[in-house]
Amino acid sequence: MTVHQLLIAPSSAITLATVEDFVALGIPENLTVEYKRGGDKPAEAAAALANTYGGIILVGVAEGDSGIPKDIVGVDRKEKERLVNRMGTSYDPPWSPEVIEIPLRDSDKVVLVLRIDRDQVPAPIVMDGSILVRLDGRNVKANRQMMAALLAQADTGQAGGFQLAQASRSPGLHRPVISRTGTKQDLQLRAITSVPLPIVRRRIRLATGMPEKVITALSRTKLHPLTVGLARVLQSSDENVPTRWNITRATSREVVLALGPEGLTVEEQEDATAICQVVVALTDDRLEVIADVVLWQEGRRLSWDHVQLALITLAQAVGGVLLPEALTAIVGPITTSPPAVEIHVTTHRYGVPDRTVDAFVDVSSIGERPNVRKIRGANEFLDETLIENGDWAPAVIDALTSVAMDWGFPSPTFG
Repeated sequence: MTVHQLLIAPSSAITLATVEDFVALGIPENLTVEYKRGGDKPAEAAAALANTYGGIILVGVAEGDSGIPKDIVGVDRKEKERLVNRMGTSYDPPWSPEVIEIPLRDSDKVVLVLRIDRDQVPAPIVMDGSILVRLDGRNVKANRQMMAALLAQADTGQAGGFQLAQASRSPGLHRPVISRTGTKQDLQLRAITSVPLPIVRRRIRLATGMPEKVITALSRTKLHPLTVGLARVLQSSDENVPTRWNITRATSREVVLALGPEGLTVEEQEDATAICQVVVALTDDRLEVIADVVLWQEGRRLSWDHVQLALITLAQAVGGVLLPEALTAIVGPITTSPPAVEIHVTTHRYGVPDRTVDAFVDVSSIGERPNVRKIRGANEFLDETLIENGDWAPAVIDALTSVAMDWGFPSPTFG
């Protein structure tokens, strides 16, 4: 029985033979599987899995080298009550996963099967003042970014657990928008994100009507005005200003849309302008979203402010709108944290030696932070936009909150 089958099987169908068959598979501990002899550690593991992908914990199974299950040793029957009580008193908000008790043969001991369905978790689960997440078979305290995502999710009253989101590969080496030798593009800006599909809801194809759903979602982003604005910066007329989104490719696994001048493709463009392209695809049980802005500059240099605004807009579009909309269309309503988004800038042109970014972008202002002031002797910054009428308290509290979160305290209090 696989992890997926063990997660969705009726409780009555899980027997000692089921556990023995699963252990015999030798599946090592990973993002969704944990083995514990007993003690308090299963409660920590349950909290971490609940805040991440969900999964299975087998209590009463000893692990060997590399996290591979070794022996079914069992635990005392009273362990179930103790574990449930531990979870009930240490979790905030109160929550407990399904705990199935499996008796061993010719023994008073049992194996406990904990099944965590992340869609039913009132995330985030805070255990003894800390937020735990699952990383590569380990339970660790969430870092500042993870905690901020989970706490923001809790503020909106959402449930469903925390789904770690990481780009699946180096975006700079994947899906080049410009693929034909001889094209004259100068600069390409990219934002890419991807998430694994939930184990119990994985699909092998995109949802019906995905191109129309993506176009609707694009209307909630600023990609159209961004692309139009960049085109107007680069040219003296509106002749090559992008007009509308066009579906350039649509299959059961991938949808590609382009925003550019009417009747022109990315490969055919030569005059100064900007074109935007968006890709939504299923790759290796992951959902991937990519957005590119491709620029033909004809000798003009963009200011760094334009590039920075473009990258922020691309990242917000793929992470805040397109990925959540596409994920909901594929697997149904689901709560996820803001995903990690990678951004890339490239001047690569096929058949032409590599060129430096400063040939196309004025990079002299990179690194300037006009609205922040560094705290003396610390690595945090005061956000001066929070200072009003000489009141520094909001800016100081904001900086100290960041320090507290780095130390693992998600909800610091200040006297």
